[in-house]
Amino acid sequence: MSKIDLFEIRTDILCDVYKATGNFKIRKTIADVLSRENLDKSTLDLYNDFLRRHPEFKIELPDEEEFINKGFVTGARCMKMVHELWSRPDLDDLIEIHSDNSRSYGRENHYYFFGETENPGEFFQVPQQGVILNQKVEIDRTRHPVLYRFLFAFVFYVTSDPISFLSYHFEETFKRSLTDYKDFLFIVEKENPNLIEPGKRIWNKWIEDVPPLVKMTQEASEFKALFKDDRLYNYVIGELSREDPEKWFDSQGNFIRVGRGNDSPGAVCDLLSLLKQFDYFKSSIDFSNPQIAHYAKSCFGVIVGSRSSRINHPGNPFNELKKRLVKAGRV
Repeated sequence: MSKIDLFEIRTDILCDVYKATGNFKIRKTIADVLSRENLDKSTLDLYNDFLRRHPEFKIELPDEEEFINKGFVTGARCMKMVHELWSRPDLDDLIEIHSDNSRSYGRENHYYFFGETENPGEFFQVPQQGVILNQKVEIDRTRHPVLYRFLFAFVFYVTSDPISFLSYHFEETFKRSLTDYKDFLFIVEKENPNLIEPGKRIWNKWIEDVPPLVKMTQEASEFKALFKDDRLYNYVIGELSREDPEKWFDSQGNFIRVGRGNDSPGAVCDLLSLLKQFDYFKSSIDFSNPQIAHYAKSCFGVIVGSRSSRINHPGNPFNELKKRLVKAGRV
């Protein structure tokens, strides 16, 4: 697992790395997220699935005869299943066989059952539903904004490298949109002061030291004005401002793909054509040959003849861009 993985707001990271299952509120929050994603199951299904994978752990449960005859999960039987699931290691793909043929296991099953109290194994009522907490699921901040912010604050609180954690989400999650990121951090801090306060000096230092934004040129503003909305524009700039495989823009949308010999006119036409084809631009945008030449000059400072074959005949950059960007409807 790489260092970058440790910065993700992901259920397996929270549980296996940061031991979130030891905290009732965190455990319940993760269970709420997974249940909203329809990743919860009945206790009986969880137990039967575990026995299917590991029949050696089968034990006699209460009310065996009644269950066989009626298929009814009584309170006593359900509680016993819960305790068995909590106490057994999860062996799938996590067995390490040593030179003396002994075995060790990477983690345990971590289940949260609705109705559980702050003390694992104690329940307000008979538990019928549960979720496996350490599934590898990335938590979507748009679908679960409040829960995401709480878990973001938790990772900031427990990570050994909070500065890199904050920088990672600035670059990767918010695509260097400082205004949006600062708004997000303000809400996180307001909602979770107890988690932020221990690292408040680091929190403030990152905000104060973040590199100043480069001023957007008039050309970059002209290019941005072609897009349907800021969301699509930010996506394109975020994807094409990466070093790998090739950097087309800086983080503020200024065109920097230069020094490539005489292929810039064709590459710019390819970019405009792809974005129009992928439905990023406003429907009112005129895409006749003279206008494409005009956009190349006004948005990128690149001169293209209005009758140039580069306008209507995509080259290699067009195919490369298709691999890096998705259609507007999938953003």
